[in-house]
Amino acid sequence: MFEKKTSTPKVTRTVYLMRSKKLVMWTAKQAEFNLKNTLTSGGPAIAWLVLLLLLSSLILFSSTLHPIGDTPIYESYAVKMWQGLIPYRDFHIEYPPGVLPIIFLAQPVGLLIGSYALSYALIVGVFIYLVLFDVYKRWGKRQVLWLSCLLLIFGRFVFFQLDIFSAVALYFAIKSVNDHRYGHSAVLFAIATLIKGYPLVCLPAIILSLPKNKIRKYFRTLALVLAVGVLPFFVISPGGFWYSINYHAGRPLGIESGPAIIGFIERLFGQTIMSANSHGSVALIFPYSRLVGTMSSVALVLSIALIAIFLFTQKAQKQLATNCLAFLMAYIVLFKVGSVQFLLLPVMLAPLVINEIKQKSANSIWLRLLLIGIVEFVIVAKYSAWQTINPQMTGGLLMILRTLLEIELLIWILRITKSTTLKKSRLSTY
Repeated sequence: MFEKKTSTPKVTRTVYLMRSKKLVMWTAKQAEFNLKNTLTSGGPAIAWLVLLLLLSSLILFSSTLHPIGDTPIYESYAVKMWQGLIPYRDFHIEYPPGVLPIIFLAQPVGLLIGSYALSYALIVGVFIYLVLFDVYKRWGKRQVLWLSCLLLIFGRFVFFQLDIFSAVALYFAIKSVNDHRYGHSAVLFAIATLIKGYPLVCLPAIILSLPKNKIRKYFRTLALVLAVGVLPFFVISPGGFWYSINYHAGRPLGIESGPAIIGFIERLFGQTIMSANSHGSVALIFPYSRLVGTMSSVALVLSIALIAIFLFTQKAQKQLATNCLAFLMAYIVLFKVGSVQFLLLPVMLAPLVINEIKQKSANSIWLRLLLIGIVEFVIVAKYSAWQTINPQMTGGLLMILRTLLEIELLIWILRITKSTTLKKSRLSTY
């Protein structure tokens, strides 16, 4: 009796068009909202980056420090590569292969703006912004403020050295593990190691944090990326590549290293100490200095093993950034070669550490790093490596103070790791 009404093709088309129009409008509004949200949330990070660049330039160019760091070396390598010469084969290079794309790409930009150092600093600024934006998005302005202050103190070691790229890669490698993106983490960790080899000391911490069924895949990806970065140059020139490795293996005890405080302490008791240029830096020479350098390397290996055992027994696998910070501080304190820029990695990891510990005392890591940074700034600004050895021994005393502060930070990390895991284990029993 009743016929079923069916919509005509014309009516169906009209409804479809109306719905499509609404969908397009909604999508456009969402895109506009997301863009505004991104720009708004990124605003503070951009502002801090601009402030960082401005204040750093004031500190750098108004001081007696050489304002361009190691960029003349990078530029000389870049010029040779743009001329068609192959690193390791046609000219010696002391850095790992991961630095080559960075110093290579800075050259054409430098030609355009008339300064390789400025071009390099701008590239650094882009990478710093990535971290600042991520820190602000996750933890707000306060952490961005602290991180910016620390980067300001380290001045030229941020904008004119290579270690900052390794620090950024390690930051995102740890973040990727926390986000369960293990493949991304393996690639980023390999890049961090290819830029500066010493992030490799964090490998035990990463192994402890990985699920058992992901470890083998992680190692395969890590080994593949490392092989892609290293093997082409090793195949082309094995001798040139081994030269780079032997160059660093043969470095003497550095005047900026942690173990060098043994020489400064001996100086306080009347022992004669000397310094000399060696391997692009300044070595500290005193009786048994070579033995101290060798034993410090042995102590570093043992400390890495002991810290790994400690973290495993404490079941602190989920505190990846904190564990990495412990290994990095052990490296900084015990390795026979020291540089101010090594501290950029602990500085970059600090926001991740604070997020993991989740204790009020965790924020004191900023104060500890700030104090170390201030002492380092005074050493670099007031005393060159040669001037640290003077009748008053002021520079040497500052180096002793800096190393003691670094040791205190390492002990604090291990203590807070133990207290955090103990607290979690108690909560799990209830």
